[in-house]
Amino acid sequence: RNHVSSICSTWGREHFKTFDGDVFQFPGTCEYNLASDCHESFQEFSVHMRRKVKDGNPTVSHVVVTINDLLFYLSKDMVTVNDIPIKLPHFNAGVQVEKNAGNIKLQSKVGITVMWNGDDAVMVELDTDYANRTCGLCGDFNGVPVHDEFIHNGRKISPIEFGNKQKVHRPNEVCEDPDEEEDESREAVLDSCKEFPWSSCTTLIDPEPYILTCVQDMCGCSNSPNDFCVCSTLSEFSRQCSHAGGTPPNWRTPQLCAKQCPFNMVYEESGSPCMDTCTLLDTSSLCEDHKIDGCFCPPGTVFDDISMRGCIAQSECQCKHNKIYNSGEVYRQDREECTCVEGKWACKSLHTPATCAVEEGSHVTTFDGKTYTFHGDCYYTLAKVESKDKASPKFTILVQLVPCANQEFDTCLKGLKIVLNNDRNNVLMFTSDGTVKQNMQTVSLPYNSGDINIFHASSFHIMLQTSFGLQIQIQHVPVMQVYVSLDQSYRAKTRGLCGNFNMVLSDDMKTPQGIVEGTALTFSNSWKANYMCPDREERLEDPCSLSVENEWYAKHWCALLLSPDSSFAQCRSVVDPELYYKRCTYASCNCEKSEDCLCAVFSSYARACASKGVFLEDWREKVCDKYSRNCPASQIFSYQHQRCQLTCRSLGSVQQSCISDFLPVDGCSCPDGLYLNENGICIPKAKCPCYHNDVYINVCNNGMLHCHSWRARSSTCPSPKQFFNCSAAGSGDLGLHCAPTCLNLDSDDCLAFSMMAKIPVCKEISAHVSTMAIFMPLDQKSQSSATPVPAKVEAGCAARKNAHKLALFMGVATTIHLISKHMGLMEIVPMLLERCVVCVEILMGWTERLHHPGSSGSKQSFRFRKQLESVKQLPDVDTNADPCGAKPNRHHWATMMCSIITGNTFKHCHNKVAPQPYYENCVKDSCACDSGGDCECFCSAVAAYAQACNEASVCVAWRTPEICPVFCDYYNNPGECKWHYNPCHKPCYKTCLNPEENCSKPLPNLEGMCYYAICRNATVIFENETCISTTVPTTTIATTTPVTTPTEPPTTTTVYTTPQTQTPTTTATSATTTTYITPPNESTTTLYYNM
Repeated sequence: RNHVSSICSTWGREHFKTFDGDVFQFPGTCEYNLASDCHESFQEFSVHMRRKVKDGNPTVSHVVVTINDLLFYLSKDMVTVNDIPIKLPHFNAGVQVEKNAGNIKLQSKVGITVMWNGDDAVMVELDTDYANRTCGLCGDFNGVPVHDEFIHNGRKISPIEFGNKQKVHRPNEVCEDPDEEEDESREAVLDSCKEFPWSSCTTLIDPEPYILTCVQDMCGCSNSPNDFCVCSTLSEFSRQCSHAGGTPPNWRTPQLCAKQCPFNMVYEESGSPCMDTCTLLDTSSLCEDHKIDGCFCPPGTVFDDISMRGCIAQSECQCKHNKIYNSGEVYRQDREECTCVEGKWACKSLHTPATCAVEEGSHVTTFDGKTYTFHGDCYYTLAKVESKDKASPKFTILVQLVPCANQEFDTCLKGLKIVLNNDRNNVLMFTSDGTVKQNMQTVSLPYNSGDINIFHASSFHIMLQTSFGLQIQIQHVPVMQVYVSLDQSYRAKTRGLCGNFNMVLSDDMKTPQGIVEGTALTFSNSWKANYMCPDREERLEDPCSLSVENEWYAKHWCALLLSPDSSFAQCRSVVDPELYYKRCTYASCNCEKSEDCLCAVFSSYARACASKGVFLEDWREKVCDKYSRNCPASQIFSYQHQRCQLTCRSLGSVQQSCISDFLPVDGCSCPDGLYLNENGICIPKAKCPCYHNDVYINVCNNGMLHCHSWRARSSTCPSPKQFFNCSAAGSGDLGLHCAPTCLNLDSDDCLAFSMMAKIPVCKEISAHVSTMAIFMPLDQKSQSSATPVPAKVEAGCAARKNAHKLALFMGVATTIHLISKHMGLMEIVPMLLERCVVCVEILMGWTERLHHPGSSGSKQSFRFRKQLESVKQLPDVDTNADPCGAKPNRHHWATMMCSIITGNTFKHCHNKVAPQPYYENCVKDSCACDSGGDCECFCSAVAAYAQACNEASVCVAWRTPEICPVFCDYYNNPGECKWHYNPCHKPCYKTCLNPEENCSKPLPNLEGMCYYAICRNATVIFENETCISTTVPTTTIATTTPVTTPTEPPTTTTVYTTPQTQTPTTTATSATTTTYITPPNESTTTLYYNM
């Protein structure tokens, strides 16, 4: 498109073109106002520039751009913001500064773009909103040439006088104004200057001003075609041709105005500023910026922005994830395996186990990855798991959550129970002090029983491994935390606090009755194992607000998770520390033993990093070191213990079935090659005693018994005894353990055991003591599990940005909607997703994939933001900024205002939609709001929660004259009542064109803001047509859900209902008055809304 009329430029020795098209010369070398917003008391922007003479030719020494309270100083050597040097690209407060095709480009959301080629040419482009509002050398942008620039008080002024008026006066600076000069004869060079305009451009751009400029350049220079003056005007005419939508030819030659480019790039007169690179391959196809001149890659190549090798074929592109991968190399993490293919990641899901966690006593992460907080006081069903096949058992895992001893608001995990096959006589129990019990009897570790193996992985952790796909890690130092892992064969076979393991986040909070709850409180209460326990109540208060000292302690130490200099920094690109930082401050303020809870969160983060392949070392050096410094004698502390046989007892076990397939854990244990004996001392294997039947036997070798069969020596038994051969035993033989004696004549234990086993239970084995047979159940079947077929992943892909511009909802057969500020919801596009593999951002008319099989699998904010660089090459995000920390003076105001979400105003919605995430977003947005006034972001955030409540069938009229008011009556003329406000307006309502209120697609009620209706003599007017009114019992403003009004401050909410009586009835509460008003009888006609 042609946008020359919104562009002002300066180039060469002294040439300027105004927004209105005037081309003039002004040779001043002081600092001048190039363009600024001059028609408001508050100046929104200004652009200043200064020229200096270098090597005999004038050049621009610097450009100063001021936007609101930010001052950008652009020079050839550096760029500063408010006198602080920055690296490019840079983005701050809606202003982006970058290097683009050799130009320094500044673009702001206020509607200004400044581009400087680093030499003589500066361009300023403005939105048309600034028309007739500017001043400076660029003119007033009123669309009329000459007027108001070169006519002052009714007289015509010269360009020199006009330019001198735009001088910027600096303190203690002396700069002389240029004087008027006489025109020299230009006829000698006029003909040569007429030769350069190109036919492809002269139809779009009037060449005459540029020919005259060329003439002046030729007169002022040496008339050599290589001279700076001539080349600068040729370049500007070429740029103006591109701005007008034309295609200037590549007119440069090695002898005429040649340009040198880095690497193997080539200079183009008109190229896309959005250059394809190895990391952003589709940038040019999505680019909406106008073409510019500069250095570009040749056709068929892309720029290597990974190894900086210049322009290469796309097939040669590498991939980057913490390090550089060549095409064909493989990167593995967690549940994905990704192969680098021509600069793109081709990823496939691995069928690895999924983990559910209970951390810090109150934070739960489901198998599908949903996180929530619940403060329990009972036994709760963590996971109720069905049998995956006929051979494996079904089991139930229960957790005991109780208030901690001396802390009212702190919750502790005290115990975990595993019930196999719903048999309450077959229960394993783990307690917070590290004790393991079977059927209430304490057992020593390692413990082996059939399919289950339990052992110490370190002094901090106990591992439970099974042969049927269950693994549990129980951490008991510093506090008890539990991690339950199930293999993929259990998908969609679980229920409980851990969710249903179907890869769908949206239905994780399903109750035993099959209802999906909206809040963690109601969901968790439904899974209590003892219904005599009272339901827990919601706790929305911030524990850090109760103690300033606790808050300082928490923020000081928890900041290590966010610090770029801490040991945790290497994991920030893989696991977002923001969630753990919130947990850390919450737990540290809430916990009686603050350091224990602090260290528990750090340990949780380290484990999450280890699950992604990043193993953190030395994070205990500055904090939590009391656990690493107090290992027992002969033991050492390590961050990566991964041995399953740590004791002498484990060496002598008949079933050495534990395997080291668990994540490395921290804690104290024996060094490699040493084993823990019965006295807790680490000794070499050669000195280990042997252990059998709970008795240590001192005659052994390397901790193992090497015994010989006694069958040959005992084949002849003393009378009246007979020798029993286990290997030759028949199906009805019971063996020596069941031989009748005077003490067991009436016992049927052996008979019961034999009936259970169904097959001989006594057999010859190579290692036994005396003539006693070792019994073991032989009903175990070898477990062979084929690779599970990938189940269809349904829905579960969700991203929501509550502030300002974007909200995205995706799932199976869903509709994507776009929320524009807090003004309502607009349907964009329906989309059917069979797998949650594509998230689409819809913003400013373009789409970009956020996460897809061609990208590496980390789905947290840093990776998302890097994927969104395709259109605007923003800098990589190194950390999530803390806006309240950056603006502490706003924090108190933000928390006070946003408490409306957690207060009584929305109390009826709290059990439907969890308020805490919206409250946290509100506080962060209110602290960070940098435009639109303090209330802009606050109102947007509260409106987002109100809309979520609306979708959950809870209508809340939360706006008041003091809080985010909407003055619809402003749009009504005197005596009119056309514009109205409704907190929960029906998306489809009656109009003359839609009298039946038919919706093409079901949509939730929306905050109506100001909607339009015209009623005249019981007739609704739509444009110039009339509608026949229908006389039926009518709801003037239809609301299908209850309306909750704010209780602080007291307000009155009016709800119009079906006529019953002429007397208004008032229902009063302690702080809220709701008045139900019956409309007059004459208004019983249906209202149609004119949109």
